[in-house]
Amino acid sequence: MGRKRKEMPLKICEHCSVPLCRKIYGSTLEDASRFMMRRFCSTECSGLFHREEAPSRSAMLKRVYKIRGRSCEKCGAVVRLSIHHKDRNWRNNATENLQTLCSSCHTSLHHAAGEIIRSTPKRLCSVCERPSSRKGLCATHLTRSKKHGDPRLVIKWVNGSRELVVSI
Repeated sequence: MGRKRKEMPLKICEHCSVPLCRKIYGSTLEDASRFMMRRFCSTECSGLFHREEAPSRSAMLKRVYKIRGRSCEKCGAVVRLSIHHKDRNWRNNATENLQTLCSSCHTSLHHAAGEIIRSTPKRLCSVCERPSSRKGLCATHLTRSKKHGDPRLVIKWVNGSRELVVSI
């Protein structure tokens, strides 16, 4: 008694709309589960579909470079370039929606729009309340702390000689 073959549903190529059928490799028929996952009739159709409908990031970059040039449209930089979607929809890859920006300008643009927010607020210097860099001190007081051991110490002329004096 032979095995009963399961009926396969009708599948259509997503690029050229040709009906798909199971392929034969040598004397072996394509596995049914593999056939069910297939979306295109050939690798050529798959390539054409992906080039037209869903281009890779590198392909999109090349296309934008040809139209807009290989430099940042804001500052003119030619290194670390990226693509910015003007309408903020990363699926809209129309050439008029794409803009070539360097990574610095791209980040600044998103910061200005409020799309990138610092996760923690910047700490203030414990001496002067300016924004701090490390150890709760601004650059000036951090340097004084390293040089003199105390961030409040400064060198001043007192009675004709230089002395360390506590400022503030």
